[in-house]
Amino acid sequence: AGAALWWVLVRRGSWRLAGAAAAGVAAAVAVNVVIDHWLYQAWVFTPWRYFAVNALEGKASGWGTSPWWMVGAPFLVMLLPPFSVAGVALLAAGAWTCRRHALTWMFVPFVAAHAVVPHKELRFMAPMIFAVAPLVALSADRLPSRVARWVDSPRAAGLRTVTRRSFLGLNAAALAVMTFLPPLPSYPLVDYVWHAGRTAPVRVVVFPDAAALHQLGDWPRLRFYRPRFPVDVVVRGGEAAVAALDAPPGTRVFVLYAGVETPAVLKAAGLRCPAVAGAPARGLAAAGLFRRFPDIRVWTLCAPIGPPRRR
Repeated sequence: AGAALWWVLVRRGSWRLAGAAAAGVAAAVAVNVVIDHWLYQAWVFTPWRYFAVNALEGKASGWGTSPWWMVGAPFLVMLLPPFSVAGVALLAAGAWTCRRHALTWMFVPFVAAHAVVPHKELRFMAPMIFAVAPLVALSADRLPSRVARWVDSPRAAGLRTVTRRSFLGLNAAALAVMTFLPPLPSYPLVDYVWHAGRTAPVRVVVFPDAAALHQLGDWPRLRFYRPRFPVDVVVRGGEAAVAALDAPPGTRVFVLYAGVETPAVLKAAGLRCPAVAGAPARGLAAAGLFRRFPDIRVWTLCAPIGPPRRR
């Protein structure tokens, strides 16, 4: 829609071409409606349902709400500061300096619309991922003349070299780290329990404050992690959690809890519970680096050792 408006209002192009593009989009949507009916046995116009449920009915807000500026704040962290700060600043400036460019007419309304929606997620910006790099380049190309002359001057040659090398080095290091991190914090948990379930039945006692960790009760639906033996997931708290550790002989028992500190009820029962798996951020949390970010999910899976568990 943004590109079509740019074509008609800025480029003064043919309405006929804009109409042909709209007809192509409508045809693609129609094909998808037919495919949806084929797969789900129901006639559903997904674009309207998406808008009605999330915007009009506010269902998405049930997953949390954020202020308008959070639509761009994640980029400041995900794209590696200080380069991310410079990139976002260039995009903000380019919204004005490149205001007659087609990419701006697509990018700015898309971001503005999602800024208005109370619930925000980084993945909502995925359709614009291919527009970001060209827009940053365009914005840099249209810097104010005084700033552009200073950036291109011989005096800034050393700064340009340091910036270029730092950018490449940090991104290469980040890529090497992210390549070996799981896509979701819960995957190491599922993987560890799956390996345990290959040789014996498993019982996972989940403390209530860790019950929000998903995929625990979804073993029948999981395709990649299907244990050979059954996995029993029990959500308990207090003394009931200690009693749930008394599993049948031959069962491997684990305790899942939120955070890095062993629950006090386990200590009171004389149990030791060495950690066997944890969220990727567990080590940082244990060092106290997340004290200002209490919403970050950090979990620990431990194997209890002590009298309440039968051998």
